[in-house]
Amino acid sequence: MLRTIPHLIKTDMITLATDDYRGIYLPEAKAHEQLETRQVFTRTQDTAYLVKELVMSRLKKLENEARPNILFDGVTYERSLNALIEPSKVNFRSMVACLPESREAPRRAFSRALTASDLADKGRFINVISLITGHKETAGCDLIDGVPVNAPVTLLINTFVPTGTPLKQFGSIFHEKNSAGRVVATVRITDVKTASDYFGKQNLNPVAQMKHDMYSFFQVEPRDTFKYNHYHKARSLLSLVSTFNPKETWRKIKHLEFGDPPYVRIKLNQDSLSQVNTFDIEVLNEKHFEKALNSNNKSPAAFIFREIMMQARMYNEMQTEKSFTEQSVNERILQERHILGVKNLQTKHLP
Repeated sequence: MLRTIPHLIKTDMITLATDDYRGIYLPEAKAHEQLETRQVFTRTQDTAYLVKELVMSRLKKLENEARPNILFDGVTYERSLNALIEPSKVNFRSMVACLPESREAPRRAFSRALTASDLADKGRFINVISLITGHKETAGCDLIDGVPVNAPVTLLINTFVPTGTPLKQFGSIFHEKNSAGRVVATVRITDVKTASDYFGKQNLNPVAQMKHDMYSFFQVEPRDTFKYNHYHKARSLLSLVSTFNPKETWRKIKHLEFGDPPYVRIKLNQDSLSQVNTFDIEVLNEKHFEKALNSNNKSPAAFIFREIMMQARMYNEMQTEKSFTEQSVNERILQERHILGVKNLQTKHLP
């Protein structure tokens, strides 16, 4: 993402990115840092991290008026940055670089380590299992919980575009507090296909041996062997809402919206008395909602959206019957997904 920012702008700010400090080493460590090794990344990691922490420590001591602009670039957002950012949160901008097509990640990482000339990437041969696991773990609720709450909006950016092509936004995350003071994160999806590809990475197989096996799971029941179809992609988006655990008070409540402006909102209703949770599907624009459900639309995005609505309805029916288990809802959805429509979908319309 930093490569998309003009050089002249970067010179007017402090960059908090470990990769930017890999060319720095302590005088006493010169001999060690200049050793020839294929794993340059591991050789420079400790020093680069230490320098970044020293820069952060210095920034925290500056008064807000004297503090330069800050550009943070990292795999995950560090909560310790909240105090540093809070005084200037009005001017704070947040975005997440998202790679929807993970099957290219191992090849791209290996090629970059071989051909790169900068210290951030040269010789950076990453363990493939760790690489795929990282993609898997940052494509779900952990991502939503990790983005900064004091940012007005966090943009979700698709970086899987040809070199020189402008990056494309496929969604955004907004924060607000509800009446109980709990943080609510609203995930707004504007490109259903790209979003389902990205959040579908929750289904990655980290120990895959071949590119075409990255969503395949052997040694399990046949219905679970391949997790890259519309059913699993839709389920990965719906899981952003349904995996909220009320016992984990540090996690954000999550709402899911489609469209900009949104035409439908999905949230989880939690009944503490009956202990039954159901999806509340709130239609904000009936015309656009019905258009999105039109069965004549054969695009991948339309298939996935209709699948989301169907799965939400099935979930609600089974919860009402009080026969819900994770296994039973999966089996019923898989059995009926090709014959169920959405005409009986219970929705709540705004006045």
